[in-house]
Amino acid sequence: MKTQRKSIERSIRFARLSPGRFVGLVLALTLPLATLPGCSDSSDGPAAGSQHFVQLDGPSASQSDAESDSTTLGESRLFLDPLENVAHRGVRLVEAWAGDDGVDYSAVRDELVTDGAGGFALRHLEALTPVTPSEPLYGLLKEHRQAFYFRYMMFRPIDQALFLRNWQVSETGMHYTIAGRPGIEVRISHRSTPAANHYVIVMDEDNGLVLRAERSDANGVLRYRMTYESVDLAPDLSSVVFHAPTLVETPLDPRDSLDKQMGFEVHTPRIVPKYFRPVEVSRVAEPGQKNWIKIVYSDGIDTFFFLQEEVPVRPDGTPINVSLSAPVPVDPLFPDTRRSDTLHVRDFGLVTVLDMNVDARHTFLMGRQGADQLLDIANSTLPEDYPR
Repeated sequence: MKTQRKSIERSIRFARLSPGRFVGLVLALTLPLATLPGCSDSSDGPAAGSQHFVQLDGPSASQSDAESDSTTLGESRLFLDPLENVAHRGVRLVEAWAGDDGVDYSAVRDELVTDGAGGFALRHLEALTPVTPSEPLYGLLKEHRQAFYFRYMMFRPIDQALFLRNWQVSETGMHYTIAGRPGIEVRISHRSTPAANHYVIVMDEDNGLVLRAERSDANGVLRYRMTYESVDLAPDLSSVVFHAPTLVETPLDPRDSLDKQMGFEVHTPRIVPKYFRPVEVSRVAEPGQKNWIKIVYSDGIDTFFFLQEEVPVRPDGTPINVSLSAPVPVDPLFPDTRRSDTLHVRDFGLVTVLDMNVDARHTFLMGRQGADQLLDIANSTLPEDYPR
């Protein structure tokens, strides 16, 4: 794997950016999402069965057999998805620790409102540490991207079968009062590394709402904590403006060719993080912009994203490379990603983001994996004839 990382770093103009510069951005992070891979049995990445990766050989692991263990009370409450199905208004403190030792700290306060029937609204209140970009723009971005944050970045089981297969739940016997609500503490540990890779959550004893959630990485370093500071279970919703989708997301059929459905050659990962399987496959359309293909992989709780922008093609189907001298739109949060052959990796504590542009093919990888793992996955998306 070390050789492959050197290969991709040598082939692409590479920048491993300082987490301190971007640490506040993670709590507003959201990207267009979209798709599942046409998986290849061959790979020049790490072999299947290696420590961190598996090769893909089927459409969906959510179709796999789940563990036969009977569910605990904590599991049964989580499977009811209280985040979405318990109407409430709450002020939350959200903290993240980035860097190798979790020394880069960021904290923001926001307000979440749900109607108990799928409607939600997430509003930025204040930054308690410096954020990038400036706080007014940060708040706007977070609200603009609230659907992604609500669906994927808040603690909740993503796939029940994968959750039962990869995670184990135990009640610690500890009880807390958080935001005036009685809660019971539950530890959710990954079966592969139960002593380190885990969440500790406090669930409302009456309705299962997660009042506090902490995430530690495989090295036992605290990376994320969310704590409700106030909870209103009978909120006045008369003035709430709930989220309305601005992107059109269309599910794709993983049994059919993704290239055919998207209209261009999709370069999907040939390897994915171990224990992860694809759970969502879709096309995301930005009004007046290009389409994106999105693949969401999950191990039951954590998610890993592959996103690739539609590639412009000539009438004969060959890609049109973007000239570096031509004026192109630049995202102030992700500069250089629309220039040819660039690759950036950014650690935000809660997630690591890799953005790559090779031969006009713009690709994002995002997950709780470290930079080295993302580089290996990025390497597996490159065509066989790409210069190594």
